[in-house]
Amino acid sequence: MSKLYLSLGLIAILILISLTIFISLTKDAVSLKADSPERTVQKFLQYISEDRFQESYDLISPSKKNECKYISFVSSITDIAKHIKNNKIELTNTYIEGDEAIVSIRVSEMNYSILSAPSENRSTKLYVLILRNNQWLIETMEYPNNCLIKKGTNLE
Repeated sequence: MSKLYLSLGLIAILILISLTIFISLTKDAVSLKADSPERTVQKFLQYISEDRFQESYDLISPSKKNECKYISFVSSITDIAKHIKNNKIELTNTYIEGDEAIVSIRVSEMNYSILSAPSENRSTKLYVLILRNNQWLIETMEYPNNCLIKKGTNLE
């Protein structure tokens, strides 16, 4: 009888451990609607962090592609890809009006210094998106800084 209780106890403990691991691995996963402006920003940043520059460039509006050719985009974004991988990025807010949307993200960057304790810098950055042919495309952005920023007209 005691072996039965011991076996049931071990099974219950294994189930609790498995459940705890599952919850901890999936708690940060965010499921966004496929055709939402937030998902476009999420994919854009994901593609850059994975060095999938053509796919990230495909999420940019045609008018901005005329201002920022692919070669310029890649040359300005290559070094930033490593920076994106090391930062924590959270979608914080979205405002949609008609065919335009503004998506804000919070970027948290850890700074490590030999002379002081680690510190975290947080900043909020904006993306302006437009809806074209049922797809949200990036018109302007504040993060990462690259050739899509038009000096004097966009916030930096």
